[in-house]
Amino acid sequence: KPNLVYINGQVNKSGIHKYLPNKRLRFYLKLAGGLNPEADEGNIWVEYPNGDSKRYNKYALISPKVYDGSIINVSTKIEEEPFNRTEYVKDLTAIFASLAQTITMVYLAAR
Repeated sequence: KPNLVYINGQVNKSGIHKYLPNKRLRFYLKLAGGLNPEADEGNIWVEYPNGDSKRYNKYALISPKVYDGSIINVSTKIEEEPFNRTEYVKDLTAIFASLAQTITMVYLAAR
């Protein structure tokens, strides 16, 4: 047994850490210095030595067990553009203008 746990990704101190029996995922995340601001808390996985994996749910009362030789992967948040109200209103105005023009053309053609 390797007596090691590997922690990859967006934690403050990623790398190899000593395996401690009966400890769970939250303990190892704290051991690694916690999560970075870029960490995606909804996308943390534990890969077990037998090939299985389990996703971490931050709202669960008990975090997943970590076994000797496990790998913990913490993903990065997906970069999203902030919501731009000006662009939204501009696009919405263009849609309404086109709709009004179409209704007017249909009304005039029906006369």
